Amino acid sequence: MKREFGFFATLSFATSISAVFATITTTFSYPLSAGGASSAVWSWAISGAGCMCIAASVAELVSAYPTCGGLYFTVSRLINPKKVPSISWITGWLNLLGQIAGVASTEYGSSAILLAAISIGTDGAYVPTARHTVGVQAGLTVFHGLINSLNTAWLARITTSYVVFHGLVILTCCVALLAMCPDKHSASYVFTHVESSSGWSPIGWSFLFGFLSVSWTMTDYE
Repeated sequence: MKREFGFFATLSFATSISAVFATITTTFSYPLSAGGASSAVWSWAISGAGCMCIAASVAELVSAYPTCGGLYFTVSRLINPKKVPSISWITGWLNLLGQIAGVASTEYGSSAILLAAISIGTDGAYVPTARHTVGVQAGLTVFHGLINSLNTAWLARITTSYVVFHGLVILTCCVALLAMCPDKHSASYVFTHVESSSGWSPIGWSFLFGFLSVSWTMTDYE
């Protein structure tokens, strides 16, 4: 029973480096410019499915080996014993560097979204600067660091509450867009329209850059 709970708990947390609606907001321009509407749709359908397979595999592994070591410990149980030190060392350091870069990028995206909201609320009277963005990013990093210093019981409550809030926000946004947007494209446009303004060619190569959005969003499977 504990193993099954660990599998589903890990899978539930191993889906996104940040909230899906926040990460889509910060990266949605990439598939749109790389391949148009169809790139934004199919990149999520294809790459999202692949990422969930990775999440399910990692969830199965870490629920079978529930340790604080994380991925480098799990890797040590899956490879040739002679290669454990080198492969675990590489895995551990790559994971650490990814965590550092991931935190920096998500905090930067969050600060950009917050400052953009303030700018919209003031009808453009406030224009964020690079210093403002970096300052808010630093503040968010400290604030989130303090939250993550809480014990696991509090973190579990916060995460569970946020999952519910997150789902309600996504549902609300979907309903609002469908109800309030006067001009809607046809299904044919959404699923088949390809248009590149990225400067990359050929168009098929440019289309693939849309997958970068999902690759960044659906990460942090630790």
